[in-house]
Amino acid sequence: MPPNPRAIDEHPPTPEAPPPTVGLVAADAAAVHPGLALLELTVPIRTARKSPAWSKDRLARLSTSVDGHDVLTMHLAPVPAAFRALYKAMGRDPDADRPPQEEAFFRRLADGGFPHRGLPADALLIALAETGVPVWAVDADRVRGPLAIRRATPDDHARLEPSPHPPGARDLVVADADGPVAAVGRPPHPDRAVRLATTHARLYALQLDGVADMRIHEAFWLCTSQLQVAE
Repeated sequence: MPPNPRAIDEHPPTPEAPPPTVGLVAADAAAVHPGLALLELTVPIRTARKSPAWSKDRLARLSTSVDGHDVLTMHLAPVPAAFRALYKAMGRDPDADRPPQEEAFFRRLADGGFPHRGLPADALLIALAETGVPVWAVDADRVRGPLAIRRATPDDHARLEPSPHPPGARDLVVADADGPVAAVGRPPHPDRAVRLATTHARLYALQLDGVADMRIHEAFWLCTSQLQVAE
């Protein structure tokens, strides 16, 4: 288990976060993707427009650990392979519309390093780079009811942020009681995303066949250890 990055900035240890809970998957989505599950966890967080020293340091060190060979072969690793299979099942082309870790590593090569964009963005990127598992964050006050995965509708695509990639024929969305929050595998709509004023975030991740439970829980632990604050 990697060390808590807060030690770099001499922050006090954070309280232990509870384990994530299993969200909902609609019957029509579960029938096509039997191994798919949604995990979510609501935590108090701190946000920052400017990246703290510990996250800059950690992202710089992670940047040096990624090279061209890693990027070219990473699609063979369990997490990227599982996301590629999901994307293909949704009708997406994972070579053009890359899954989260692949996209982050390709951008690292293009930009010369991982960017630092404040919190929670830095914490989510660190967890993604170290575990391969993407965790997304939404403002807990801007979602209503439990999160669920379901088949996307034309209205969902119209309400979500435009994407450079056309929707897949069998696309899925993460939704709450008010409608779509995000397309599966993509960032949440800006209206639902964490803001500087956010005090509690709903973190969520996908559970896929071929991805170890321990890896997913490690990604949640990394996020909460960097973002959670005492109530």
